[in-house]
Amino acid sequence: MEFNEVKTWIETNMNENEELKSYLAELGKVTQEKVEKWIEEEEGKKFISRINDKFFSKALETWKQNNLEKEIEKEIKKRFPEKSEKDIELEKVKAELEKIKSEAIRKELTNKALKIATEKKLPTDLIDYFIADDEENTIKNLEKFEKIFNKHLQEAIQEKIKDNSYIPPISQNTDKKSIQEIFRKALNNY
Repeated sequence: MEFNEVKTWIETNMNENEELKSYLAELGKVTQEKVEKWIEEEEGKKFISRINDKFFSKALETWKQNNLEKEIEKEIKKRFPEKSEKDIELEKVKAELEKIKSEAIRKELTNKALKIATEKKLPTDLIDYFIADDEENTIKNLEKFEKIFNKHLQEAIQEKIKDNSYIPPISQNTDKKSIQEIFRKALNNY
């Protein structure tokens, strides 16, 4: 028997046969057990996933409309609390004080560096390049400068001496007398 034949037989006998009616009703009846079984199958999982996506998307949109802006404002206030005029003014005063303090320290370090450079006879024109954040590092910088400066100065002096050194001419006089002989002769004459 083919499917079409079965279908035709069911349609003709459905009204007359009570047993067939109850069987077909049983097949078409949706039960929790059938639904749970269908949900476990791939087709059911896809269907439930689509429904869940729609539900959660709608729920998320509703939550965003009702709560997201409030949550963002709360977080902004938590991270960046509002400052009063007094707080803003206090920050300005603190910044000004820090600036004055750092300028005073820099001036003090400059004076100290000038004093050291003058004592060590180093050029004072370059002092600003050796001033650090504190006295210890400024002194270290000046000591390095002194070593380098003195080394180059010594090399320049040596070079100048080589260029300007006098070498006496070699005389052809074979009648050389030593200083001792000249000295003895001078003593004998007295």
